[in-house]
Amino acid sequence: MLGVTWATGAAHWRHRPDGRTASTTVPIVGTALSYRALPTRVCLGHNEFTEHGRRYVDCGNDPGSAPRCDRCTAVENVAAASMHQAHKLGRAYVDRRQTEHLDQPHRLYLAAFRDGSVKVGTSAGASGGVRLVEQGAWVARYVAVHADGYRVRDAEDAVTEQLGVAQAVSTQRKLRGLVAPRDDAELEQRLDELAEQVRRVVTTVDADVHIVEDGAWKHPSADDERWQHVLAHPSRLDQGAHQLDVVDVVGRVGLVRRGADHLAAIERADNHGIGRGGEGPQVIGFVSCVAVVEVGPLAKD
Repeated sequence: MLGVTWATGAAHWRHRPDGRTASTTVPIVGTALSYRALPTRVCLGHNEFTEHGRRYVDCGNDPGSAPRCDRCTAVENVAAASMHQAHKLGRAYVDRRQTEHLDQPHRLYLAAFRDGSVKVGTSAGASGGVRLVEQGAWVARYVAVHADGYRVRDAEDAVTEQLGVAQAVSTQRKLRGLVAPRDDAELEQRLDELAEQVRRVVTTVDADVHIVEDGAWKHPSADDERWQHVLAHPSRLDQGAHQLDVVDVVGRVGLVRRGADHLAAIERADNHGIGRGGEGPQVIGFVSCVAVVEVGPLAKD
């Protein structure tokens, strides 16, 4: 396995069978993982912009000790920097394929995670829900829409500069929130209060922005009781052998069944491929994971 993608709106593993050069995707929820960790590492590949949107590119290079080989790392870093700084660089200095993406209407949102962290971000077109789900947001508010993807990033920067709202939340904080979550009502109240401040800021920055008053969103699993009362799991999932059944996913955190009556949530930070090898399914390469476990009777799927 080469990682997780939410491109279709649902969580999928990106999978490349041994001996093949092209990967495919398979649904995560309902997947049974049975593997043993091996020291071999494979490059995670990279994503690139095309005339039809983002496209994943497989890679067979040796990544050394990194998640990706030098070439794929460079492509990912350049693309990310160009997109994040596009509004400062200007259209003339942005790849035309990224410009097509930025010329779409964009939404400005506030997303809250279960540890209480809040970030401001943007999403293109109608992809906002997917963007929030793939980040692992628990609740969110859409606060504005702009026809220009460049100018909405100016509004995003203004929110950060004037209100101190971050534009990123670490994976570690997201995971800690699933272990020790804040009350949902507290998160909702925080977002409502902050959304009012954000609306005032963006209207002073850009008169062409369209304010959204009723933009409440919550994760589809927010009411799933299986995500309540999770505890830290003591063992590492990047070593030894494991058998896990995935029952749900929030962002990059998977809720898995361990044995007959346990649930665990695992976070995969730096995948380097799970695939077949030897006599059965195995982990090919290093998988950096931390885990939490819910002990008690298994809730029905």
